[in-house]
Amino acid sequence: MHSLPHTTTTTTTYATATSQPMSLNFLPFEAFSWLTSIIMLGYAISSGRATWVMGVAMVAAYLVISFAFFVHNEEDLGSE
Repeated sequence: MHSLPHTTTTTTTYATATSQPMSLNFLPFEAFSWLTSIIMLGYAISSGRATWVMGVAMVAAYLVISFAFFVHNEEDLGSE
């Protein structure tokens, strides 16, 4: 959670320096995916122990989220 402000600042600065458009407007699909990942990780590390089943479940969940991003078609915010 501590790396989010640093990552956002770094990518925003890079986008400004290279004149690339970058929006900090997180759409519902991206926000839900991010929140789901945080909740899954928090649940996995809450006990302090993890089994291989938990690891396989997390990898499978991340693969599902990755596939969802691959097939998801969000309207472009810049085209009006």
